[in-house]
Amino acid sequence: MDLKKLNKDDPLDRMAEKSADTEGMSPMDPPDAYSPPSTEDVAYDTMHPFLQELMDDHKRLIAQMTTFEEALQQIQTSGLSNETGQTLRNSFQFFEENFVVHNRKEEVGFFPLLKRRLIERGEHGTTAERKTGVDVMQNDHTRAVQLAAVACSFFGLAVRLPDEQSRMLTLSRAVQQSKDLIEHVRLHIFREETILFGFANNHFSAEELDQFQTSVETETGKPA
Repeated sequence: MDLKKLNKDDPLDRMAEKSADTEGMSPMDPPDAYSPPSTEDVAYDTMHPFLQELMDDHKRLIAQMTTFEEALQQIQTSGLSNETGQTLRNSFQFFEENFVVHNRKEEVGFFPLLKRRLIERGEHGTTAERKTGVDVMQNDHTRAVQLAAVACSFFGLAVRLPDEQSRMLTLSRAVQQSKDLIEHVRLHIFREETILFGFANNHFSAEELDQFQTSVETETGKPA
């Protein structure tokens, strides 16, 4: 069975295409998502080493996501092979071993104080919870792990199904779930680097950022 043809005939995909053709713009439309209302751009060279390390993590993650995406494209055109299967395994393993550790670097000390600083400056929601961009980033972390788990499960199920049509449909869903993961991670990184990291570099003292770096090394047992 042709996976590419199956994607084209998939009723879920047809519904998505029909929705995209309607007038109006989704709140999650990528052009809007990648055009935040305000940024605090800071050049990498002028960033504190703690923030530089977080951005270096991002570069490695994006590189792996690009390799992952190329494998997905090959699967859609040629089906699943031993080579693409190995790339999938490497990508999910990289994500599990690196993304979770990276999240801990941000969530230990850095995010809590960053949220307090944003609230002090009035940069928060109007509800009683006073949500900030930090809450969005933390939700992103959870959502990315969920997407990765579901995508990995779909791929594992696809190779075990005896029925070809069911196998191809499950593989199609696995590919789409993986694409959603890649876009989610890219947007998350964009938001952190164009909004939160610049704010932190501009509004935290070097001593505070040094303390974050020390906290990360203590918590993870690894250099920040």
